[in-house]
Amino acid sequence: MRQLPTRAHTQAGVSVNRRTGVAFLVAALIMVLPVRAAPESGGLSIVVSIPPQKFLAQWIGGERMNVRIMLEPGHAPETFEPTPRQMAAVSGANFYFSIGVPFENAWLPEIQQQNPELRLIECCSQFAAASREHGGHDDPHIWVSPTQFLSAAERIYTALLSRDSGNSALYQKRYQALNAQLTMLNRDLRNVLKDRRINEFIISHGALGPLAEEYGLIQIALDSGGREVGPKTLAEITLLARRQNIRTVFVLKQHNQGPARTLARELDAELVEIDPLAENYLDNMRAIGRLLAAATL
Repeated sequence: MRQLPTRAHTQAGVSVNRRTGVAFLVAALIMVLPVRAAPESGGLSIVVSIPPQKFLAQWIGGERMNVRIMLEPGHAPETFEPTPRQMAAVSGANFYFSIGVPFENAWLPEIQQQNPELRLIECCSQFAAASREHGGHDDPHIWVSPTQFLSAAERIYTALLSRDSGNSALYQKRYQALNAQLTMLNRDLRNVLKDRRINEFIISHGALGPLAEEYGLIQIALDSGGREVGPKTLAEITLLARRQNIRTVFVLKQHNQGPARTLARELDAELVEIDPLAENYLDNMRAIGRLLAAATL
């Protein structure tokens, strides 16, 4: 069986004029907005790109962490543009932990320029490089794979130790507990998906690629490279779905659901909404695992 187009991501385009304007507004806001202090008792201030990263940083650092999320609720990382106020709010942070989502490509250089003391830590560039070496595409959705997300957790843990070594025992204890939780999640997902009837699942946007690769699934996304699949590919997906008796189409709340809804009507299939960006990471990923298992039985 030929594998259909699965996943890709787009880079949000940003014009030079817009970025120049944002830089001016950010500079002005820094002058008037109070710098948000780090937590009491010498804690650290951290900025992350997406909610699941907050889960990691907060788990490792506990009450010592003041964690802010750049991505606003309801927005997609592929098209998000931070507001000048959000850009200014980064001022005074100790770290920015990136994860490879598209809006970072456009905005992180500006954030770094406005905050030269900010330490920028990449959490997952090694996975993108590995994917390219094997002929794949860069896929920023590494957090949907517990084993890859554990590597991101290790980057955060190491960074916190480098800045706050006096609390190394606390960070080590909490990191070990997090390691155990992610290891258990990996085991649970593997168990819940092992008895599936088919490997394929259909989704509106290719956000579960690393999870699919981890557990031997085939993600069939209704977008490719940020564009909806064409009529020919959609017809192939429809035929495959009928042949495999696929009765579920997954949709993401942050992305266009139109093609998925059209396909679901054509197949008389159930639409199931998921949110891989939810902050309650462990419960959410287990819920997604159960939904995938039900869809492939």
